[in-house]
Amino acid sequence: MARPERQARAAGLADIGNLHIDPSAQGKGLEHRLLAAAADWLRLCGADRLLAYERDGDKTAIDLLLGAGFRELTRTDRGWEHRPR
Repeated sequence: MARPERQARAAGLADIGNLHIDPSAQGKGLEHRLLAAAADWLRLCGADRLLAYERDGDKTAIDLLLGAGFRELTRTDRGWEHRPR
């Protein structure tokens, strides 16, 4: 067994962000297959919790995650907005 100071504080926790499906491929279930494949890999790694990052107003992205079995536990406002050049 590893020493306590070498244990990750967020053991079992993973995150997902920037899931983008090309508009021409949307509605074909690809997003659900990708999330299911990611879930399989994360289970193999011992992750039992997954954080997802979406903009508050992005109803499509939030509905996708809810439809894939995610449960919204909380929302966090970071107070900043990413503005790519």
